[in-house]
Amino acid sequence: MTLFVNELNYIDQKDKTTILEKLTFSVSPGKSLAISSNITHRQLLIKILEGRIRSTNKHVQVNNHHPGNTVHYRSSISFYYEQPYTYDRLTILDHLSFYKKLYNSSKSIPETLEVTQLNEIAKKKTNKLDHSQKKRLQLAILILQDTPVVVFDEPDQNIDQYTKNILFKVIELLLQEEKCLLMLTGSTESAITLSEESYVLSSIGLTRINTEIEEEEEKAIRENDEEINGLEKSAPFSSLELDKVVAKLERNLILLDIDEVKFFESASGNVQIHVADTMLQGLYTMNEYETTLQDRHFFRCHRSYLVNLKKVREIVTWTRNSFSLVLDDRTEVPLSKNKIHVLKEMLGIK
Repeated sequence: MTLFVNELNYIDQKDKTTILEKLTFSVSPGKSLAISSNITHRQLLIKILEGRIRSTNKHVQVNNHHPGNTVHYRSSISFYYEQPYTYDRLTILDHLSFYKKLYNSSKSIPETLEVTQLNEIAKKKTNKLDHSQKKRLQLAILILQDTPVVVFDEPDQNIDQYTKNILFKVIELLLQEEKCLLMLTGSTESAITLSEESYVLSSIGLTRINTEIEEEEEKAIRENDEEINGLEKSAPFSSLELDKVVAKLERNLILLDIDEVKFFESASGNVQIHVADTMLQGLYTMNEYETTLQDRHFFRCHRSYLVNLKKVREIVTWTRNSFSLVLDDRTEVPLSKNKIHVLKEMLGIK
């Protein structure tokens, strides 16, 4: 049972602007797909997948059923919303008993409580739960719903690390059960971490996020940059001899201590320098920064990221193919699966 979205168009009736144009993608059983977009696109996609916009129904299909076919379609798809909805006066166990009966689920409530680590608070009313516990309850309800297609809305945002670990375990479980998982998020980093197949949705449509770093391709890019800029493989900017990195803030140049920098991020052809809670514009390419900083504890952990290893606190394995680096301030940076072995070698880990 596959989720198909085929040549989906949507025009805002108020100002007649095109929001979606010929949007096409599919998710097969046992696979996941992540889409990073702005909140307008994300909320619109959820409404369309819920069947709340009748004009788009014919462009969405699950097992030959369209959103207009309410009974068959709704029994094939479930949603993990950013803001969980619960009944305050009911306990966790009450919720699960209700949904198990509602969906005629064959799933075991005790096993579901164990997977989501809610067994010790199962008799607690939901008005006494914190946000992360409510999100785990929502995961438990998803397991009981047992639909072929699951749509996640900002699944890893604003939850504690414990709940995040459980989230990825549930995702792995659903994939093993051959579910089709669609991840919608506002964060490119989250899209990369949540799924091996990830895209950015913008006004020009879907653009694939390249999560693999091929050595030959990377070498060719670096050599091309050096040829264009007339650079040697030594430091391309003398400011680093002073242990400084130059950044741009509006019309001013800012000299940063190298150890202040958390990581560099490449997006839309520009390099952003992340320092504390601030993001500044870089003056050079990612390859130039990598060449110059590789002997100063900086590591190219991902095609779009160069991280200061002095700031890294934890290497997190979310799934077999999904990793990230957690920094001292709990910021997360993606780690490509073919870079995990390189990093372990650098750290002396076998």
